Amino acid sequence: ATCRVGQRVALRLFEPRYLRMLSNARGAGNLFLYAQSLPRRGTRAVVVKIGRCEYSRDGSAEIVGLAWKEVQLLSVRPDQESGPPEAALILGVCRFDPSQAPSGLMEGDMDGASSCSAGCAVT
Repeated sequence: ATCRVGQRVALRLFEPRYLRMLSNARGAGNLFLYAQSLPRRGTRAVVVKIGRCEYSRDGSAEIVGLAWKEVQLLSVRPDQESGPPEAALILGVCRFDPSQAPSGLMEGDMDGASSCSAGCAVT
């Protein structure tokens, strides 16, 4: 499935690298990058704004967000602190103005959006 700007993004995160991504996103305006394939320089990705996040007792998290803006990755690198290279979080660098991101996004703001979901988020 392809995720397009304006679509609702629903993900269940349970791998340590994606929970780390979520923690980073929560400290950075609730924004993260979502790519449909293994990111490389030049890969297209979307900036997702998290609207709702719920943690389960098993440590996993379910998030619902909105695909806000399409960007092109200028560079990528593994996050050294998130594990061995084959399981590391991939950090992508792109340019966008985070002040333009929707603020106060609530799940109700996304009810009319078409749905987009995937098994994992690649950042």
